[in-house]
Amino acid sequence: MAKATTIKVKLVSTADTGFYYVTKKNSRTMTEKLSKRKYDPVAKKHVEFKEAKIRAHQRVPRRLSGGVFVWLTHFPG
Repeated sequence: MAKATTIKVKLVSTADTGFYYVTKKNSRTMTEKLSKRKYDPVAKKHVEFKEAKIRAHQRVPRRLSGGVFVWLTHFPG
């Protein structure tokens, strides 16, 4: 089976608010680290977001009905 060309990366806010976006990038054509200027709702302004790796067992927010978010964590076993 062939290796995927796109990978998921996390864009972390440089305002140190802990807010991040998750996006995809083509690892073959974009070999350098991704950096974008996006809106940080915690800081309430546009700031620079830098690429970071997504950890394997990271907690991920999931949306339930009614716009409610819960945090899910992968538990082994």
